[in-house]
Amino acid sequence: MYSELQFITFDGENDVAPNPKPSLSFIEDEGGVYIRHSCNGLLLCSSFHCLEADRIYYVCKPTTKQYHRLPKFGCKNVFGTSVLCDPSKLTQYRIIFICDSELSVSHRQIKMYHSDDGLWRESGNPFFASDDILFNRGVFWNGALHWVGRGELALSFDVEQKCLHEMPMPLVKEGWAERRLGYFGESGDHLYLIEIYGPLTAGFDVMEMKRDYAGWFVKYHVNIMQWR
Repeated sequence: MYSELQFITFDGENDVAPNPKPSLSFIEDEGGVYIRHSCNGLLLCSSFHCLEADRIYYVCKPTTKQYHRLPKFGCKNVFGTSVLCDPSKLTQYRIIFICDSELSVSHRQIKMYHSDDGLWRESGNPFFASDDILFNRGVFWNGALHWVGRGELALSFDVEQKCLHEMPMPLVKEGWAERRLGYFGESGDHLYLIEIYGPLTAGFDVMEMKRDYAGWFVKYHVNIMQWR
């Protein structure tokens, strides 16, 4: 079974020509692969093996059908995977895995793969990580990889300096036990956050992070009722 790719056109010309229907079948894996993360045209994929020791990871570029099988990295458990590619700042791509640590079951270790030499390296010391942090939803922006969580804590990892920092987050809405993420991602070199509390929300704020990480501010207020 192979993951399918879907395209959405921005010119409104869907009736002129059919949408392309590429797949990842060019990756030579008998069981097929699925997409774990993407960044600026690169996809990080893995095989469907249940055990981490048997799982195979690939980096691919669907537009050229090029792919590379990553070497083994020595993790028993993987809590998050990300591919980083910024042509304006990084000449090569990098892969970041959040792995278990021998220090304790509550600690994590960052491992980074460098495409220029094909080697895995541990980045920094093991760090304590709450289960609230969503390491499987990393966002690359401003030279760092960012993770938010269900609670008040969020983290950023400076790729060049290899430093981990806490990132300010808005307070969880009163009356809710955890954060309700509608969207967390980068667009146009800006980092955006949307939180939606409750199933009948007619309006919400699109928040943007200041580039110096001083905090979030409301960039847009969306009122769905006005669209009807």
